[in-house]
Amino acid sequence: MSSSLRRSASTRDADVEGGAVYDDDIDWTKVKRTQKGKAPPLTLLGAGVCAAWLCLTTTRTVGRYEAFVACCVAYGALFSTYLRKWIAKRSGGDSAMRAISQPIADGAAGFLRVQYAAIFRLAAPLALLIGLSYKLRPPPRGAAGAAQAVSRTTLGCVASCCFLVGAGCSALSGYAAMRVASHANVRVADAAKRSAADALVVCFRGGAFSAVLNLTLCIVGVLVLFGVIHMAGVVDDAADVPLLLVGYGFGASFVALFMQLGGGIYTKAADVGADLVGKVEQAIPEDDPRNPAVVADLVGDMVGDCVGSSADVFESVGAEIIGAMILGGRLARDAGADPAPVVFFPLVVHSIDVVASSLGVLAVSKERVVALERREGEYAPMVVLQQGYLVTLAVALAGFGLACFWLLDVEGAPAAWRHFLGCGLCGFGTAFVCMRASRYYTDYAFEPVRRIAESATTGHATTIITGLAVGLESVVAPVLTVGVAVVASYHLGRTSGVGATSGDPAAAARAAGLFGTAVATMGMLASAVYVLAMNNFGPIADNAGGIAEMSRPVHKSNGRGAFAVWFVHPTHRLISTQVDRAAFAPAGHDDRAFDDAPLRAAEAASGCVVHLSAPSIYAAALEALGLDEVSRWRRQLSFLNLGSGSGYLSALAAALLGEGCVHVCVELDAALAARSRATLAALGRGPVPALRDVQVVCASAFDVDLDLSMKFDRIYVGAGARHGDARRFGRLLKPDGRLVGPFEDDFEPRPPWGLPQALLRVTRLHALEGFDEFELDDLLPVQFSNLVRPAGDDDGDDDGDDDGEYAYAYADSDSEEEDEDEEEDEDE
Repeated sequence: MSSSLRRSASTRDADVEGGAVYDDDIDWTKVKRTQKGKAPPLTLLGAGVCAAWLCLTTTRTVGRYEAFVACCVAYGALFSTYLRKWIAKRSGGDSAMRAISQPIADGAAGFLRVQYAAIFRLAAPLALLIGLSYKLRPPPRGAAGAAQAVSRTTLGCVASCCFLVGAGCSALSGYAAMRVASHANVRVADAAKRSAADALVVCFRGGAFSAVLNLTLCIVGVLVLFGVIHMAGVVDDAADVPLLLVGYGFGASFVALFMQLGGGIYTKAADVGADLVGKVEQAIPEDDPRNPAVVADLVGDMVGDCVGSSADVFESVGAEIIGAMILGGRLARDAGADPAPVVFFPLVVHSIDVVASSLGVLAVSKERVVALERREGEYAPMVVLQQGYLVTLAVALAGFGLACFWLLDVEGAPAAWRHFLGCGLCGFGTAFVCMRASRYYTDYAFEPVRRIAESATTGHATTIITGLAVGLESVVAPVLTVGVAVVASYHLGRTSGVGATSGDPAAAARAAGLFGTAVATMGMLASAVYVLAMNNFGPIADNAGGIAEMSRPVHKSNGRGAFAVWFVHPTHRLISTQVDRAAFAPAGHDDRAFDDAPLRAAEAASGCVVHLSAPSIYAAALEALGLDEVSRWRRQLSFLNLGSGSGYLSALAAALLGEGCVHVCVELDAALAARSRATLAALGRGPVPALRDVQVVCASAFDVDLDLSMKFDRIYVGAGARHGDARRFGRLLKPDGRLVGPFEDDFEPRPPWGLPQALLRVTRLHALEGFDEFELDDLLPVQFSNLVRPAGDDDGDDDGDDDGEYAYAYADSDSEEEDEDEEEDEDE
């Protein structure tokens, strides 16, 4: 028994309770669960029976093909409905996830309202202008077809109506895609809490809904307009009807132009704006819940990547169908054959695409993902998606061959259907090559992506150059394949023998060659639904990641669980739970110890001021130091902590390095040094005994003798220093050693408020007598309290001299001045 329940999304208490499933996030209905996988096979069987019955019983030639296409698009509508209901029955996430997903859905809907209002304000006068433009058409000359005898007023009205229908179908497809995608994103985020396989299937089916509906509406628009014009008697010959449908493609292109430009510009502006305000200005991670611009970024993924791509594919397939129908009608007229099967061939092929792609979508299942993971030993989502693509390609190819035999078996040319099947194979081969090339140049498992990643270690310039080179290289194979396919398909069509016995065999051969290239295009787009589903997979998954990131807790939640999420590296996250940050916090401020914010307060018991940096800063510093990397190949390491007197960073580093390492912490404040020493010793008696190896020394960082001191593998500077201090402290590094800390630029006169700081990573490349070379990497902007400097030390150098004995290799700089300095040093 099913009952109807209504409540607000903000008061929804559970996701799925007592076998109940819900249709959306705001208004939901309690329904019974249905048996899994039952609807698609039954629907497919019913559609096949109806198609066979109609094709066998319909007496009109055109009616047969119309009935077959109608059955296929009806199946597409039912399958898209099945996908929508399947997605709606998935758990909609907790209240925190829904609080993020709802503004995304509202923002995307608001953007489309504004965009569509602008489109249709322009579409109405443009449709009128199209109708009036036919009045300027010159009178027909000669017998060029029955369409030339139609009055110019009728042609103008038909073109205007087709334009509005094409624009309306494209807009409806985009809006439906946005609605389901904005409901699927939160369900993907919730499914990821259970398993990656479950999240993959939910995400892919969310993209498949919009893809199936997109092509279904495209075919329905052409089919309905064709039937109305033909049955109304505007023209009697089926070969002339496609000439009146050009307005449909124009309307689809009109909407795609706005969606691609408007949505594309919006998504890039929102993406860059969110990164600038978050990463650059505030130094917070991507998709941070404190950055409201992230919502605009996620809205951009919906309207730009999802709706924009759907409108683009709608326009491409619609234009291809109408163009191929026009070429087919011309070929049938030149060959003296029945035009109906040739004209309907594009519609039949793309109708089969709907069925073939739906079977490919069903081939991507959770069970299949898990079985492949067990067999391969690793999670391989791309392999599963490609297997579904191969299923789609195989079914589409089989259907394409049957369609060629059924519709292109022209009387007087028995080999014609085999020639046109060869044209289709050229298109299928082109699609497969493009798919493989795109995977090879974008998958991290292959050499091009690894090459770009390796070039990123040497700076921004080499990354841009390598990325551009790989991008130019990636189009070589697709371009050559398309060129070969066009030439081959034209030759196959020209030699098909269609029209060889007509009055003008040369004209018929040329028309057959052009139709062959159109057939190749149909073969290339025969898997368009599945490809669009994989394309829409991306923005939905991106939205799900943003929702999961923004809905996470950032304050203390009965321990360290919420705090640990700031540490991205798994090992760092583990040690952040082992080392109690609250033990290093000032007394009475334990409740703020796990907030991602700096904590600074005076402590009456110890008589000192305790300062803890934000956890995200410690996480970035640990990543830059790379302590877990060097500990794999060298047992005993040396670590120096300058000025981070609370001892928390030293505790994290000691937990990473383990016992037996040389670990020194230098702090100027005697009370703070004593407090840190006692805290580390107390925690060292617990699960992290390496904390007892940390030696806390009460001294100034500038008291360290650069010549007599031992050299260290890693150094952390815990207070703001001058840019020149990077060279000073860098001399304490071993070759290939690494220093991380906040440094500011030097210029005179110094403003009273200080200078902006950045967390720098300094790597000592080698050390020769009288010459040191370092590499500096700018990590992120920060603002630390300044190091206490010795009296009279203004420039940060250890000897008061200029910087002539040091050379720096900036990872992102290739200026001519640095090159000249290096050449002079080499000459010396």
